[in-house]
Amino acid sequence: MAQVPYQQPSYTNGDLLNTTISTTLPKYLPHPLTPTFDTTHLVIRQLKETDEDAFLDLFAIPGALGDYITNPYENDLTPPERFDASLPDEYNHLFFNPYVFGVFIKTPDNREGELIGFGGEASGSSFRDHVPPYYLSHWPNLLLKFKREYWLDSASYVTEFITVLMDFWWQRVRIEAVGRNPRSMARDLPFIPRTNNYPEIFGATCLPEASRVLQEVGFDFVRRLDNGQEVWCDWYRDRD
Repeated sequence: MAQVPYQQPSYTNGDLLNTTISTTLPKYLPHPLTPTFDTTHLVIRQLKETDEDAFLDLFAIPGALGDYITNPYENDLTPPERFDASLPDEYNHLFFNPYVFGVFIKTPDNREGELIGFGGEASGSSFRDHVPPYYLSHWPNLLLKFKREYWLDSASYVTEFITVLMDFWWQRVRIEAVGRNPRSMARDLPFIPRTNNYPEIFGATCLPEASRVLQEVGFDFVRRLDNGQEVWCDWYRDRD
């Protein structure tokens, strides 16, 4: 997608108190219809119950990429809870579809090998196709964790995965949605449109060490937080 230059948000306190944000979300796609992605180096698929041990091992390794890119809405989950919340609807009964994928490195014969990480959007921003209107309290946010050696030795694995994830996310059929907390959501916008129709945002909160990866996959810098972390975003630019 073509890049839009960053503009400093131009609003004052109180401007958004009575504003309703109208945006879009991907239409829910049931687990049997969610594809497995076969890339140059990776097999990317939704998780299964049999992946639990390998998944939990990722949290026993210090310095994984999850230390650099965080999902602020998921910090209170324990590793077993994170695994349960990451399973697709075939295994759980949550009210949202966790678009989380296991990332497996390919073996020399191009088969699924070691689980080297996982990632996706798991903060509840892709709802099941029930009765509209659909609401969201914050923008979708990147969730990511990779084994350290695959982050340091070959960032191409990380960028390869994020590229696949974002292509899948933006190519989904869109449905209309309404923001519940416009003031909070506006803080993460790269710009403030003059109307209430907001382009759909996909955000990432990271330490500066991870900014290069986000730049490589097309995210744009938005702002630096008081704790030293940065907010980056990709957004749906092709709306009418």
